[in-house]
Amino acid sequence: MKKLFIIISMLSFIAFNFQGCVDDGPKTPDKIGAYVYHKYFIKNRLKSPSTADFFSYDATRVSKLNSTTFKIRGYVDAQNGFGAMIRTNYTIVVKNETGEVRDWTLVSLDGI
Repeated sequence: MKKLFIIISMLSFIAFNFQGCVDDGPKTPDKIGAYVYHKYFIKNRLKSPSTADFFSYDATRVSKLNSTTFKIRGYVDAQNGFGAMIRTNYTIVVKNETGEVRDWTLVSLDGI
């Protein structure tokens, strides 16, 4: 009887803890998601992406154009082809129509 109680307790504990790990599916795109994923598009255009140092998140630099599209005005410090650290200002527009975390697409990019 004691073994049965221990097994039921363990299964309940495991089921309760894994309940939070379930993916609830697509989410509504937001400013923070746009900020996080815009960096991938910028890094793809840099000579030395591993040296990229982006501005810290600032909600005033991220504008919601509509429910799926965001405009970000920012800068990145990164090495150029000669190894000098250069600050580059840019404006980028990204879109996420599905709400899936990794489904961001580049709409436009100016400055890089």
